[in-house]
Amino acid sequence: MTAHALALSALFLISQVEAAETARVFNVPVEGTWAVAVAVATEAFLADRISHADHRLRLRAGPLRAYSFDVSIREAGTEKTRVELTLRAPTAIPAVRQDAQRTADRYFTLLRQRLEKPERK
Repeated sequence: MTAHALALSALFLISQVEAAETARVFNVPVEGTWAVAVAVATEAFLADRISHADHRLRLRAGPLRAYSFDVSIREAGTEKTRVELTLRAPTAIPAVRQDAQRTADRYFTLLRQRLEKPERK
């Protein structure tokens, strides 16, 4: 195998993307969850795209990260909201996937903390 062919096959392997979805349900109406989800995305992460009409957004943990997340907010019943976070990361690099999973956990933790925070009077 030539060096050129080896380089191309390595590039192909690294560029493959896998989507892994994680979801959480919150006991908060959709509009309230959406507002908090956008605030968390813009304050603690880099929000690439925000679609208010579809309740979807895309975010990154940093400018040089090899992964991103698609976040979708949907109604899951009366006063309940389902937040789906889809990770898009290279499958060939375990360290990148581990870092991405930690970032996803951080997003859900920040979201949960803000949604569960008691209102100040």
